[in-house]
Amino acid sequence: MFRLEQHPAGATLNIAVVQGNVPQDIKWDRRFREETFRNHEDLTRAAAIGGADLIVWSESATAFVYQREPAYQQRLTALVRESGAPLLFGSPAFMSASGKSSLRNRAYLLSVGGQVAGWQDKQQLVPFGEFVPFKRLLFFARPLVQAVGSFESGERPEVLTVPKGRFGALVCYEVIFPALVRRFAREGAEFLVNITNDALV
Repeated sequence: MFRLEQHPAGATLNIAVVQGNVPQDIKWDRRFREETFRNHEDLTRAAAIGGADLIVWSESATAFVYQREPAYQQRLTALVRESGAPLLFGSPAFMSASGKSSLRNRAYLLSVGGQVAGWQDKQQLVPFGEFVPFKRLLFFARPLVQAVGSFESGERPEVLTVPKGRFGALVCYEVIFPALVRRFAREGAEFLVNITNDALV
């Protein structure tokens, strides 16, 4: 509390956090995809009534690969334009370089116009959750992450911008790594947003 009191007063932002309360055992079940998405749409519309400067969804609120779902892309674009606020949300993503594809855990920022204004790929992955460390040695552990996939980490912090400021997006447990948080601050982030998927198992 003492340290927080030392922070100089600055501009304020109204940030709406949308919590869909999706149980872990159904979040990736295709049968519930539409219901989950509609729930987030409804909650977002309700949050926007209060005049949000930024709306934030959780890490895996979109249980699909955003890049490969044009119908959902259009719905998200329409939702952001309707709400009048930028949207930060999480989605798996694919990167291709030198003929090689990699899977990323990504936070996307959509501008008020509905365009992708930037993204942040998770840099600090969860061992045995998003990747297997020392794969050659621990080959027997591979089945532990079959359901999630084998992710690769992002290369650097990307500072994202909304009309009222610049921020760093941290995905899930990245927020416990002070060096990573400081890198965002050094790159010019004025505030931090942590998206996660805390839920009952």
